[in-house]
Amino acid sequence: HLRPIYISPTTAITITIDNLTAIARACVRIRLRQRRRLVQYASRFIIWYMKDAKDSQTLIWRVKKLEAAMTSSRKLFRMFNSVEFLTKAIDSLAEKDDYLRYLSVIGMTGKGIWLLFDHLLWFGKIDMFKVNPRYSRVSAWAWLAANIALTLRDLRKLHLLRMRTVTLKQAPQEEIKEDYCNLRPLVVAVQLELAKDFCDIFIPLATLGYADTGLAAAGGVISSVIAMQQEWGKIVKN
Repeated sequence: HLRPIYISPTTAITITIDNLTAIARACVRIRLRQRRRLVQYASRFIIWYMKDAKDSQTLIWRVKKLEAAMTSSRKLFRMFNSVEFLTKAIDSLAEKDDYLRYLSVIGMTGKGIWLLFDHLLWFGKIDMFKVNPRYSRVSAWAWLAANIALTLRDLRKLHLLRMRTVTLKQAPQEEIKEDYCNLRPLVVAVQLELAKDFCDIFIPLATLGYADTGLAAAGGVISSVIAMQQEWGKIVKN
């Protein structure tokens, strides 16, 4: 028989305070990681949207200043993150599925190369040393290749999950219910990752001149919101 669990008022208050503290810390973590990116691309979208508005030049000038500040600060705070992506590329070699392994390695290596050249460009911008202007295109091509590879990786993950679903339909009813409960959150997580990686494709495309800057900015806003939602989900889960 199940026995009722008694929670004293003091314990309930403590749990509530702990939960509120965890939520507050989570908001700070999300803000520090994603707020700058969201503001950066939202500013770019506003600049693109209002570029022909002659009566709003002062506002556009201020938004450009804000966008430049967010871009510069993000480059500074993600310094040496290229090493982290290269480490993830090495960890991806442990993937059992060949397609996931190859695409993950290409994606993470591409992001590592992108950030490495992005760091060099930032050092050149602050006149620490001279940098070849072509590095900007090298960085953009590396980021584009990474985003395409990661998008294909996400599609592969969805395909494997669908295959798992087909397998579950042939299993006993009790096992299906239990596995479906575990499978559904995985599908949603991969779908969000797919949307984020796909939206990020348009940012380097715009840098290379193959996409509109407004489309790239909108993609950056959407991917930033998705990243914030993913971060929040991880914190709530923990």
